[in-house]
Amino acid sequence: MNTEKTREEKIFLAHNFPDCSYLVKEKGCCLWLSNRLGLKVTVSPIDCNFVCTKSGPYCGQPIQDLRAADRFLFDHWYIKYSFRDPLFTKRVRNHYATVARIAVPPEWPIIRDALGFLRDNVNFRRVMLTGSVITDAPRPLKDFDITIVFDSMRNLIEQEEVIRQRLPKLIDGVKVDYFLAAEENGQLVDTFFVELDPEAMVLYTSRWFNLRLEAIAPGITLKVAPVAADFEEFMKEAVERHALNVDRPPPNLTLKSARPGDVLAWVIHQLTGSVPCSHCLRHADKMNEWGWLKCWLHRDEVLNWLTEEANKRGVAVEKSQLMDLLRAAWKMSGQMIEQ
Repeated sequence: MNTEKTREEKIFLAHNFPDCSYLVKEKGCCLWLSNRLGLKVTVSPIDCNFVCTKSGPYCGQPIQDLRAADRFLFDHWYIKYSFRDPLFTKRVRNHYATVARIAVPPEWPIIRDALGFLRDNVNFRRVMLTGSVITDAPRPLKDFDITIVFDSMRNLIEQEEVIRQRLPKLIDGVKVDYFLAAEENGQLVDTFFVELDPEAMVLYTSRWFNLRLEAIAPGITLKVAPVAADFEEFMKEAVERHALNVDRPPPNLTLKSARPGDVLAWVIHQLTGSVPCSHCLRHADKMNEWGWLKCWLHRDEVLNWLTEEANKRGVAVEKSQLMDLLRAAWKMSGQMIEQ
């Protein structure tokens, strides 16, 4: 039987949402995605009819292919958090990579009073702060980054329009960027980088980013925000491979001008066909610090790195093969050192 859809059927599917228990059609929101990300996620009929029903999560049916469903989830997480903008991602990561004192800011009482109307909403749960406002960044600040948390994603979606109309654009003369989020089963879903709950004195950090958070003011408890259980393993791999390396694109080297660590990244790319992960890039940065001569003196250590990373990706390779590949790459770079 021919199951190929006609042109008219494809046009209809591209413009009309399917019937789905997870879909809030009038808002174009998917609860399956939103509940796992803690943020409202909008979708299109193309997402639903040509991706979801093809590779998962199959419009509310039992998930047949968990990896495909998680990949669908990751793609929307990646878009939602602006990781496609490498300058933005690099700037935020660098901000939290430096040791900055994290504390309840002096502006908190003013922010709390300005948002006091939220306490009359039975579905409101908490106000959280993120970005430079919770650090010892120089004042005055350019803006306040504020997250407003609701008790469920459905309530957030239903009330978002009314709530946003009441949110002040300026607090104490400072521009405000608002993020609306929701709990899942009474718990805060995974955060972006870090978010401070000034009332409970809890700093929530994302498990996907290795941040330096040593300088936390006394009395603040550090917690890792929970995530959907069926999402965690996939995310550990996917974030390392994509989001954390967004400012380090796949190697496309001119080997004549390459540094030794760049050559290492090129070799990994040739071996596996994938972008070097953050672990590989740390090795590459180390080699760039060493320079060519010290790398050659430590070539056994470099070979061990390559073997380990190839094995992680299921690529069986002998050290002699790796040495030949390294020799070829280093020779092409003009930096070959003969034994």
